[in-house]
Amino acid sequence: MYEDAYLETQVLTAPGPRLHLMVVEGALRSARQAQAALEQKEFENSHQLLSRSREFVSELIAGLNPEVAPEMVGTLKRLFAYIYRALALADIDHESGHIAEAIRLLESHRDTWLELLEQLPKEMLQSTDPETNWEG
Repeated sequence: MYEDAYLETQVLTAPGPRLHLMVVEGALRSARQAQAALEQKEFENSHQLLSRSREFVSELIAGLNPEVAPEMVGTLKRLFAYIYRALALADIDHESGHIAEAIRLLESHRDTWLELLEQLPKEMLQSTDPETNWEG
């Protein structure tokens, strides 16, 4: 119960770039758990976890703002669509290789995003004001 309230507070107060990172981490966590469940032939559990991971990826796509950097947003949209497709194929085929590919791409994106966060002005990472937030 306390953990849920803590997480809710973190999500509601996170600036855009940090929220994006939280969603990527959620997709990764669910994908890793799904991969482990699939390897144990726990198909119902893997299905639930893959669905959750796809929901996170859908949120990543929905959170993209093409007005900020249209070319970059288009590239990210294609990347996230590819990841979504890999997770869906894993669910259909019960093939953990698809999940491994999605995890690899999500980890690469997360690492790049972390580098970006290090370069952003601190004000952008502390404010929840939409006027000062950059959402990519």
